[in-house]
Amino acid sequence: MSFAQYEYLPFLLAVLAVFQMTPAAARKAVLLVASFGFYVYWQPWHGLLLAASIVSNFASGLALERASSLRARRAWLALALCANLGLLIVFKYGGFVVDNVNALLTEFGAPPLARPNLALPLGLSFYTFQGLGYVIDVWRRRIPACRSALTFALYASFFPPLVAGPIERADHLLPQLDRLMPLEAGNAWVGSRRVLWGLFKKWVLADQLRSVVWPVFSAPDAHGSAALLVALFGMQAVLYLDFSAYTDIARGSARLFGVELVENFRRPFAARSFAELAQRWHISLYTWIRDYAFAPLFGSRLSHATIWRNNLLVMGAFGLWHGASWSFLVWGLAGGAVIAAGHSWRLARTRAGVRRAPSSGAGLSRFGSWASTLFFAALFMVLFFGPDLRFAGEYYARLFGFAGSDVDELTQFVLPVGALLALALAVHVAGEKHDLEALWNARSAGLRAAALLALAAATLFLRVPDPLPFIYFRF
Repeated sequence: MSFAQYEYLPFLLAVLAVFQMTPAAARKAVLLVASFGFYVYWQPWHGLLLAASIVSNFASGLALERASSLRARRAWLALALCANLGLLIVFKYGGFVVDNVNALLTEFGAPPLARPNLALPLGLSFYTFQGLGYVIDVWRRRIPACRSALTFALYASFFPPLVAGPIERADHLLPQLDRLMPLEAGNAWVGSRRVLWGLFKKWVLADQLRSVVWPVFSAPDAHGSAALLVALFGMQAVLYLDFSAYTDIARGSARLFGVELVENFRRPFAARSFAELAQRWHISLYTWIRDYAFAPLFGSRLSHATIWRNNLLVMGAFGLWHGASWSFLVWGLAGGAVIAAGHSWRLARTRAGVRRAPSSGAGLSRFGSWASTLFFAALFMVLFFGPDLRFAGEYYARLFGFAGSDVDELTQFVLPVGALLALALAVHVAGEKHDLEALWNARSAGLRAAALLALAAATLFLRVPDPLPFIYFRF
């Protein structure tokens, strides 16, 4: 089931009603059954993979805690890593690996290998990383192994973050699942607002904007440079609205059951550097890769070589996590190169004794940093959404070839869509100076109720007739 489907709200309300009437001892079981029902709505066999992942990681955690020798603990860790990463390699990267091997075999006249025709199970990347994080935390002795199979199964399959995150840490989510409470007023206000806001962003903003921008983005040969540039900013906005909408609905749904999921976005388009943008965007994935995959690389000795190595590895992995293609790898590496260049430049200035002095141009400098960050992030959307590197090359050639736009294109697409994006960006960046959550909570109950009703009415009457799948379902 998808949050974007109209069936989701009745499902959520039905689960919440049963949860409310269920004794405390059975609440986990209710949510576990609901979570598996939510997950197998489209493909029942996907539930078998999820169950296998749960059993494997639960058993690995117990074995790691009980193992008496370092050798045994290493063996169990290796087994858990192979089990989890094996699922990803087979289902997500198998076809990509075979395609590239076949390209080499063809060069030498060898017969190609059979390409596996396996569909990527929904949420595989998310729940695999969540399970891996748990196993690694037990290995590092940061947390004790979970001894309740029911609690761990719910941790691994809890339906709000299951398909597209955020990726939760065991020390944050497991304790909350052990103290599930019936719905109370504060959680009802916050949860319902987040769900409605997420639905509005998805049904009214993301899908509507995508229907306007995608035809231009997907056919670069038919449009001028101005339209192609506006389309890039449009696809950047679509990606943010679509993915953050899922996160809002996930966090709101979980809050109705008394569970607070981690924040996954922190106003990313207010960032003034690529490093800051990476830290504000898909926070749960970025910090997961940083903490679990490449933490040992960041030693105490800082050099230009380690800066470039670490950022390229982290962002390269960030790109490949999104998809098994050269486009995603180049997208990640390009971002890593920009981040590394900034860090390396600051290190060189520091070693040379250069200190930034206050000046009247500081505001202009901050604006330039912000605008350039936004511009280059938009340029990289070609790699993110494009089907392959050839499409990216053609798009960039058309964009930087300064192909002219006719009057109709300027008046029907460039000016109205550009103005709309500029307005949305201004509102987004303005939110950086205000704690919107505190402003909402400071309002009276009547005003909040009126705002929720207005938001619900706008969502109902302005929604698209057929919601599109969430973009991150591809990953």
